[in-house]
Amino acid sequence: MEICAKDLCCGCMACMNACPSGAINKYIDDEGFWFPVVDDAVCTGCNLCYGVCPIHNERKNDTFEKKVFASNSLSSQTLF
Repeated sequence: MEICAKDLCCGCMACMNACPSGAINKYIDDEGFWFPVVDDAVCTGCNLCYGVCPIHNERKNDTFEKKVFASNSLSSQTLF
């Protein structure tokens, strides 16, 4: 099962957090981005993952102000 196309996935992992059976795990793809992968052997087909996916569900009453934050570090040390 695929929740949404990989090129559309925003990596929020809402699907993984909503899954009651723990059938969704996160993996790092070839480009270094987190991506959810569904284990079909564990999936019960409840579709809660699809229901919380922001790609498939339009936000209602989206009135909050959107802001963008960025940072930069002069350190070459990575945190993970």
